[in-house]
Amino acid sequence: MPFLHPNCLSALPLAIVIASLALILPILLITELSASTTRSEDYSGQEHVVLRRPPVQPGIGISLNYDYVAAGIYFENGTSVPVAHIDGDAVYRSFMRTTRTGHGCAPMNSTSQVYTTVDESESLARMLRQLKASIASRLDEPFRFVVASRPDHKCHTASDSFGQWHAHQTEVLDSALSKVGLYLAQDRMIHAGFASVIANHMIGGNVEKDGFVISIDRGHYGWRYSLLYLDEGLGDLGFDTSFVHDTGEPSPQRDAARDALREFLEIAEGFDDEFALDEVIELVVSGDLASDADFQDDLVSVLGSELVTKARVRDPIHASAIGAAGMCFSSLLSQ
Repeated sequence: MPFLHPNCLSALPLAIVIASLALILPILLITELSASTTRSEDYSGQEHVVLRRPPVQPGIGISLNYDYVAAGIYFENGTSVPVAHIDGDAVYRSFMRTTRTGHGCAPMNSTSQVYTTVDESESLARMLRQLKASIASRLDEPFRFVVASRPDHKCHTASDSFGQWHAHQTEVLDSALSKVGLYLAQDRMIHAGFASVIANHMIGGNVEKDGFVISIDRGHYGWRYSLLYLDEGLGDLGFDTSFVHDTGEPSPQRDAARDALREFLEIAEGFDDEFALDEVIELVVSGDLASDADFQDDLVSVLGSELVTKARVRDPIHASAIGAAGMCFSSLLSQ
């Protein structure tokens, strides 16, 4: 499969897991927060303090995908909605497919699509302006803070560290957000596969599942497979593997998706001695080609019909944005 570049992601920092802890807090906790107090009297004539909670900004999530950006909103009552998605231009797609800061890290697209002199943040800012307008049309109050997700990948060269590429992506996003009057609610972007699992109600609340979860994103760019482990409602990302087409177009090879998925499972077995396909308790599917019939056949062929039949497929284009919105709400609530 010469047109694919597998890129493996090691375990993410514990900070991501800790950040998800906020999602298990009941929404009723909001009533314990207050920005101001008033005085009232009870029947005995004694004055007492009445706490008034401040208005809480809805959580805003933005997902950076290989081909597009999407947005979602998480409201105070626990509901969430997809908002919009904007297709990226050539500059954006190149930015999402290749690293700029390293030396010797093979790009994940053809060199003809790599741009090194343009302002990547301006390309992203144009898309964010459209998303901001769509979000504002759904809300009655202004908003400033967002949480963003991204499909992480890692080069296999020591000269281009994972942290260096993350810093570059975050710098570009920070610049683009500031151009449209928005800011990150937390220091790090979160992993798209992790966010999709949150959107499908598999982390937090009363969830008490234990076991492996596979999160799969299928788009025109290729496939992204992520392995997570749930432990009594808390989630931890094990690793992530992306297979991205050089051309940016779907592969003409019918077996490409199956081969990529089999390779992912082989990596998973080497990564965790306890991993086995029959230990996978949930499958989460997202992406703009999530409902593609051939892709569904590929999943059944490799993973089996039982797991695929019960797969979680919630708003596949916006899933990671909705999960990021939930993280944003929790982050703002805890501040």
